[in-house]
Amino acid sequence: MVGSAPDTSAIETDTRLFPLVVISFLRISDEAFERAFRDSERLMAAGRPWVVLRDFRFLASQPTAKQRRRAAEWTAANAEPLGRLCLGAVSVVPQPLVRSALAVVHWVTPPPMPEHVCRDVREGVDWCIGRLELSGLEVTDAMRALRDHDASLPF
Repeated sequence: MVGSAPDTSAIETDTRLFPLVVISFLRISDEAFERAFRDSERLMAAGRPWVVLRDFRFLASQPTAKQRRRAAEWTAANAEPLGRLCLGAVSVVPQPLVRSALAVVHWVTPPPMPEHVCRDVREGVDWCIGRLELSGLEVTDAMRALRDHDASLPF
């Protein structure tokens, strides 16, 4: 949840500012991955467009090969509703080498929705707001306030 420390063994999906969804990644377990997939499936089932900010600033461990494979399979299986309903996803990744690697992955295997990789929360929130505005969806002051989130704290 925005403003509270997420579970340090989880991937936390926060929908309080819907249609801007914040997903905080801390420690990626198989269970946390599956929970995050179920959260995304609930978003798709609602049938309303959204944009997602993925926060990797506090990620304690990288996904395993098995988890990366599962994510690719899940994304491929859900490509149609993701492409139709997810207005875009931005990944906030402070490490330059990881940002570059993620950009290459997106170039080699294009995701079903627009993707962006950036270094800080401000840039990520601006990108999300731009996607919402482009789609004609309301942008609230609370969404804009995320731009000034304390970078030393998780959402």
